Amino acid sequence: MRANVKKARTAVVLGDDRLDAIARDAMVVLATLTIESISPATYTVVELVDESNVPHCRRANADEIIVGSEFSSHLIATAAINHGISRIVSELLSLRQGNDLRAIPVPGDMAGKKFMDVFVRMKKEHHSIVLGVQRGSEGPTIANPPGDYLVAEGDRLILVAQTHREGQD
Repeated sequence: MRANVKKARTAVVLGDDRLDAIARDAMVVLATLTIESISPATYTVVELVDESNVPHCRRANADEIIVGSEFSSHLIATAAINHGISRIVSELLSLRQGNDLRAIPVPGDMAGKKFMDVFVRMKKEHHSIVLGVQRGSEGPTIANPPGDYLVAEGDRLILVAQTHREGQD
């Protein structure tokens, strides 16, 4: 109640680093259940340690589930085969200057266009790379859609864009 969950649009549930992995994930699932029972409309993003707890968070109606160890393991394996990739991922996930991941509404004049056309225009006009499309503001996401995929009004573009800091153009 102190967090005013009833009025929250989004809730982020992080595990307590002081707890062991089992207890940590159990507390995340319990917190998610609590949030969803108080305010089912609140969009919940949760962090888990163990992938085996994903079904519990799904049953608790978590909207997004992030398993930290899954990302780390995959990134290490990918970096071992494709040198330099971890530096790009680190840049995208850090708060340093450079590039950042973001989601923006599809510009009105791009609605109804093929993904490839939107991709090229975003690169030329906005120096951004479109990675995927999200249907509506909270719908499913499609990574690297086919070139002829039609981007619709109300969709969001998931992209890599230059980070703008205060004082920059």
